[in-house]
Amino acid sequence: MTKKAEGAFLELHANSILRQYETLWFPYVKWLEHFKGFFSKVESKNLLSIEEDESFLRFSFKPGLGSLFFIYEIGSIFPTVAWHHIVKPKHGFSLILLNKPASFFPAFSFLMDRTITLIYWGEKNPILSPKEFGTFNLKNSILEAEKPDSVEVSTVNLVWPKSVYPVKNQELERWAVLYLFNVLLPPTFNVYDEVWLESPFIIIGEKDITIITLHKTLCSIDRGSIREIERKGIVNVKATIIDRDIKLRNIPVDIPQEHIKEFTERKSPCESIFIKRISLVGRSGSESLKLYKRYTVYPFGSIKLFKEEGYGHLLTAISIILRNRYLKSEDPFFITLTLGELKDKMRLLFRGTSEELGLRF
Repeated sequence: MTKKAEGAFLELHANSILRQYETLWFPYVKWLEHFKGFFSKVESKNLLSIEEDESFLRFSFKPGLGSLFFIYEIGSIFPTVAWHHIVKPKHGFSLILLNKPASFFPAFSFLMDRTITLIYWGEKNPILSPKEFGTFNLKNSILEAEKPDSVEVSTVNLVWPKSVYPVKNQELERWAVLYLFNVLLPPTFNVYDEVWLESPFIIIGEKDITIITLHKTLCSIDRGSIREIERKGIVNVKATIIDRDIKLRNIPVDIPQEHIKEFTERKSPCESIFIKRISLVGRSGSESLKLYKRYTVYPFGSIKLFKEEGYGHLLTAISIILRNRYLKSEDPFFITLTLGELKDKMRLLFRGTSEELGLRF
């Protein structure tokens, strides 16, 4: 390993802001040490090229492993929410950062099996230039790296694709949409170590960082707790959602006013897209700063995505359970989950609606 990766000014800039937030910085250090320990074992197998510094690590895959990325507009997958609703216009995907134009794209890496932040930063790569994506005119696209070993991945969940080209394959694109639905998991709470495991989408500004994690869950609300915040166009409400451990959690969430009716009209849990947003602003001084964190929930119907009648939230629940078990399994091709275990977990998720579960399972 080299002592320091060259040209890593973006990571160093991000780290200077992250260090001011102890509740996020210390988990990042643990995340970094985990990577360094893992790569010290993998490097001997000659699969990776690694460069490191005390506060970040970059790696690239050796030729032959391939590198496909799926850039997506979330509204084309989950129609009730689009990226411009989540990423505020003042950020966009385009800004001037450290004297170079930068763009940050929500993407999925098939090789790493996780969502990532694909970045353009002053490279000669017109497909990802800010001129193309600066106005949120983002469309679903499959991109392939021209040279897989030139793709650099950072522990800050940033990926530099260097040179990529679009792959015109409608069947692959359709498959990517469905796979992304299955990849999403419910959120975790009060455990900042998990932020980095949740594959955050990161936007780095001159003086701030926005960290966004995207989740799929089931949500029901307390109708008596609805509180309108008109100036922001949202409703704050107490909600019961499924968390990463497949347990019920009661938390306050924001729901856009135009979508609150979809939650109040349903007796059973509503399929939902859950957005966790953390805002970090760099300050002068050495004191530890507090995180600004918000949760926003949007309704979603898997029937619209899969074009199938009669599944709905049951399909979302099964997807959550199977993905969770897949990630915990030692062998990705052999998942041990009996039908009895699946039914028990489903009963937990749909506590109080067992009659419907029994009729449709």
